[in-house]
Amino acid sequence: MCESSMIKYIFVDLDGTFLDSNKQVSKDCVQFIKDLKKQYDVHFGIASGRALTSLLPLVEKQELDEIIDVIVANNGAEILDWESKKIINLPFVQKEEIQIILNTFQNLKGLTICFHNKNKLFASRTTERILGIQRFNNEEYLSNPLKNNSYLSTPRVMLILDKPVDEEYVKKIRTVSFEGLTSCRSENDVYEFMNKETSKANGIKQYVTQRDSSLDEVMVFGDSDNDIEMLKECKLGIAMKNARPMIQNVSDDITYKTNDEEGVMDYLLHHTDLFERVIEG
Repeated sequence: MCESSMIKYIFVDLDGTFLDSNKQVSKDCVQFIKDLKKQYDVHFGIASGRALTSLLPLVEKQELDEIIDVIVANNGAEILDWESKKIINLPFVQKEEIQIILNTFQNLKGLTICFHNKNKLFASRTTERILGIQRFNNEEYLSNPLKNNSYLSTPRVMLILDKPVDEEYVKKIRTVSFEGLTSCRSENDVYEFMNKETSKANGIKQYVTQRDSSLDEVMVFGDSDNDIEMLKECKLGIAMKNARPMIQNVSDDITYKTNDEEGVMDYLLHHTDLFERVIEG
């Protein structure tokens, strides 16, 4: 006798999706996911644009370690199997590609070029926003890549836009492309470049295929541009009620409530039929 289910994996974006506006997730929501996993034997993962260095303290603080099976971080560049603690990397942005991005944008006003290396943040300007990113990612060192080229490859290169964000400025940035790289707007003031083979969708695919599964067994929740690929490529892509219309338009469905109203939990409560196990004799 074997058991199978329509959906075996649930992945959630964090900011604007699983977390509320105060960057919190309720204990009720954590308990609900724990019960869901136990009842229907589904895997639960995070798919975030954040780096692992910022995600691990958050996971511990929010007690998400009790429910997660995998973390897809840095928009898919880093995949951490929670049980084995093994990390798999998808292709990074190489040093020569970083240099091209620096040369292209270094003279533009109103933005900071930054990227992560191990225990170090490189940034073309030191602003309060950059210092906040450094603290958030628990990085000990801060260095300017225009003055110090000792950096190595990185999961993504970010353009941090000064606030208030000028949408016409964003449109101009969107017209810039680089061979071998893809780009997206991950936050209102963040535009980033990654290797074209790296995305949340590919990070999720890397994890599930190692378990003899496919994206046809995956359900995802998201709200931002960097969620578009996984919303489109996974079996069920669910956009948040608080997501922009463009994001909602590429999804299979939309939550009834926002991230501040525990929209993910509410949607799953109304669709437990997706996880009913079929018993085959």
